[in-house]
Amino acid sequence: MSAVARTTALPLLHKFPTCREEPLRVLLRAAVNTSSAASVFSLARQVLRRSSVRGIQRILWMATAFALQPDTYTRGITRYAAQRRVEEGASLVTYLQPSFMDTHRPPHVLSVPAIAKLIRLFGPVFPPTPDWLEQDARSKGAGSVQSLIERLKKEPASKASLALTSLRDDPKLHKWREYLGHAVAEQARHRREIEFRYPELPWVIETLRNGKPANARDLQSLLLDELRVLHERLRHGPTDGYKTFWNVDAHQRPVAPMPEEFCRDRLIDLLQPLMTHFDVTLEPEGHHAQDKRVDIKCLATQVNIPLEIKRHYHRQLWTAPVNQLKKLYTQDPGAQGRGIYLVLWFGLNVKRLPQIPACLRHLALIRTPQELARALRLALPGADRDLIEVVVFDCSVPRSRKGSKG
Repeated sequence: MSAVARTTALPLLHKFPTCREEPLRVLLRAAVNTSSAASVFSLARQVLRRSSVRGIQRILWMATAFALQPDTYTRGITRYAAQRRVEEGASLVTYLQPSFMDTHRPPHVLSVPAIAKLIRLFGPVFPPTPDWLEQDARSKGAGSVQSLIERLKKEPASKASLALTSLRDDPKLHKWREYLGHAVAEQARHRREIEFRYPELPWVIETLRNGKPANARDLQSLLLDELRVLHERLRHGPTDGYKTFWNVDAHQRPVAPMPEEFCRDRLIDLLQPLMTHFDVTLEPEGHHAQDKRVDIKCLATQVNIPLEIKRHYHRQLWTAPVNQLKKLYTQDPGAQGRGIYLVLWFGLNVKRLPQIPACLRHLALIRTPQELARALRLALPGADRDLIEVVVFDCSVPRSRKGSKG
């Protein structure tokens, strides 16, 4: 019936702009799908200037104008959201995006910015509800907001990633934060699967010759190998390498751990010579997506791996792998979801040093750096354990050297 709709929908809307709700829904959708967006939007502006157009008819015309030009026409729907007019707001948002329970009504075609704007406006008005099956306005509105988030989650474009992350961090959407956080992770995984490309043959040959890494996984594996080599040298070498991360007194005795920034700089100085052969550079406080900063950004051609550093007693020890490394840095397209979490272990019996932050059952099990590494891996969500690697450097003073004057 598209040929019929193309010739009749717009003329009928000109003649009957305030017909009953159901015919108006059908005509508007037919006009949007078969006529030029400019002509439908122009008619919508004309209709909305009439004070006689009220109620559900005005809401449907307003929603149509927004769907066609979300950057131009936002004032009306913003008023509904700001005044928390539940009935009108629910009618508007469910018309544009039916609830996930309402499968017989197709959603409107909406751009990523338009979807994000609707979530930002109506998410606070319609928070998540335990009664999704209810048919009242609040439940329908919440169902539509959920469906809008699902649409962004299934959109693989980078602008959808940025939109979801911005929405997750919006304090006005705090009741949706857990759902949005899950959507950010799922959208990133979906995007990685779509964008993943097997390395071309020359890159594979180069990697097999111990050359440049072919992709983010190769770069992560290379960094892990070199970090293990470096840790072994610092821990068991002949030069008391563990002191690299300590402030020492006049007798070269460890006094207190260095600040994390100094530890990061020392690590870069030690690791960079090992990585130069592979054409990998280490950038302190490297920039990632949305201008976030990570302790070290490891760069190789078009891929990178973020490396986040914490001392073992940092108050964000348990949350940093997810709240910082995953949510802020591994979302960078070049990282392909991968990262390394490096913890510096200074020992449990150092004077004036805080203890390991409590974390459920893990605290009672931790007496060694190996136990800490195991507990940190277990604390990661299951889906992240293949992407985020945990490394613990043992920087503690060896027992045989405690009290030594150097």
